Amino acid sequence: PLAPRPMRLAYMRDEGLNLFVYCNRCFRNRIMPAAPLIKRLGADTAVPNVARHIRCRVCGGRDVETRPDWTSDSPGVISRHGGAD
Repeated sequence: PLAPRPMRLAYMRDEGLNLFVYCNRCFRNRIMPAAPLIKRLGADTAVPNVARHIRCRVCGGRDVETRPDWTSDSPGVISRHGGAD
């Protein structure tokens, strides 16, 4: 079976989603709109790959993660973490 294709910036823009950016170095986070990133990186850029092009504006680190900003009023993936019931 084929592996699922990572979400692209164009889909985020079309669905009105923003990008959640998290710095693994200083633990800061930020929400970024997809449209300016599309202008810079292209609409077909995979969301996880955006991290390669971002530097934390607080500490200057490049160890960042990017993912869709699934807010309470947008449909998103829900996962369960923790021990057994």
